[in-house]
Amino acid sequence: MVEENQNPEKQESKPSQNARKKLVRPPRSKVKAAQSEKPDEKVVVNVKRKVSRGKTEVLSDHKNPGLINTDKSLSLHTKIGLMIFKGRAGDKETGVTEIPGMPIYADLLKRVWIAALAGDVYANWWIKKLEDNLDKAKHITKEINDELDEVFAGVSDRIDLGKSEASKPVAVDIDFASPYTYLVVYNLIDIDRLVAKMINLRHIALITPDEFEAYRRKLTSAMRRILLDLRGFKQTGCTLEDANNKTARYLEAEESMGVLPVEIMTFNPLHIPTKTKRKILGFKKVEAKS
Repeated sequence: MVEENQNPEKQESKPSQNARKKLVRPPRSKVKAAQSEKPDEKVVVNVKRKVSRGKTEVLSDHKNPGLINTDKSLSLHTKIGLMIFKGRAGDKETGVTEIPGMPIYADLLKRVWIAALAGDVYANWWIKKLEDNLDKAKHITKEINDELDEVFAGVSDRIDLGKSEASKPVAVDIDFASPYTYLVVYNLIDIDRLVAKMINLRHIALITPDEFEAYRRKLTSAMRRILLDLRGFKQTGCTLEDANNKTARYLEAEESMGVLPVEIMTFNPLHIPTKTKRKILGFKKVEAKS
């Protein structure tokens, strides 16, 4: 007599020999690939859905996107252009004049720009000075360029200069906080392009070395004038309302910075939003001293 199985469930749970043959394991390569496919923590966003009046809104844990990062560089084709960008120390004994570099422009314009964003009316005055000096610099570069074109016109039907560019231009990184610094950079580009043209014309004897030097001094002097008018700026916290009402803050600013020109009362800088918050980039409102 054959004894019955005391545990029929265990017997049923064991697969038969034929069933074992049907069980096929996936290749190891596919198993590793499946394990490696894990979500990137940087792009995973916890999203919740909210139903309101029949419409579904997607809510994210992130309030705002981050800053836009770009790698910006400037190509310079002349030694003079590179010297203006980097700067040069002055020497009274040899008569070498100082040439402030772009980092100095950038630092000053960053302070002016932040103050203007916060509503500082004196920052608007300094921006107006910058815009006026940039217009003067553009006028000088155009005047010199017109003179060079007139000199070259006599042989332009026989000589083709093509583009005046360096065989190996130098690329410098530019990453500035203020948009007004880039306006100074654009003026530098005009100078660099014009100096390259002057080098070619000097080489083919259409301008003399003395004429070249005179043109160079005019161009670099225009750049120095921009910086000289930027120096001396102090953050006052004085708003247009303070200036109109002659408040204590305005009177204090007037004593240290000078009388505000009437035209500044209606001046709106091109690259400054008309409506801004007082607290921007960590800047706090300056309280007037009693």
